[in-house]
Amino acid sequence: MLNMEEVTEAGIKMLFDEELFLVNPKTPETEEINAQQSVNQKVENDNEQSLLEVKNKETLQVKGGNQKGILVLVTNPEEEFLNASDETLLLNILKAIGCTLQDVAIINHSKAAAGWQNSLNFTKAIVFGVTPQALGLPVEPYLPAHYNKVTWLVSDALNVLAQDKALKAKLWKQLQQMFKK
Repeated sequence: MLNMEEVTEAGIKMLFDEELFLVNPKTPETEEINAQQSVNQKVENDNEQSLLEVKNKETLQVKGGNQKGILVLVTNPEEEFLNASDETLLLNILKAIGCTLQDVAIINHSKAAAGWQNSLNFTKAIVFGVTPQALGLPVEPYLPAHYNKVTWLVSDALNVLAQDKALKAKLWKQLQQMFKK
């Protein structure tokens, strides 16, 4: 094996026709260049990670700002998120618990890809029209329950709630408990 310390300038010139420059890798100038290359590589890696995060969020259709880490999960195969009457009811529910659209993240379960839970940070979830079994949750409808660091409240679909005052009252009672100040 060739020892690099034994290689001379004359020996290198015999191997290459082009003009070569020898650089001592331990000079202050090369250390500065290596440090800058390291910073540039970290920035490139961070940018790639940001792109991946954006890509994951783009594949997950979310409506709202999620500023309070509250998931609102709905199911509506015909709409991107909700039809106008369901959205009006939802906005009224959010207003009643002191939230706005910017505080929550609305996801249409019927349009979300598998593994959507890993793409979003949330500590509370209000579920409309998706059964606990479909989500793999050991919770009962209309009873807030803590599971996997998230407080879940599962209820009937918004269009069902709009037609049933008793279910609406049942949901309201549990929402008051879940969001008491």
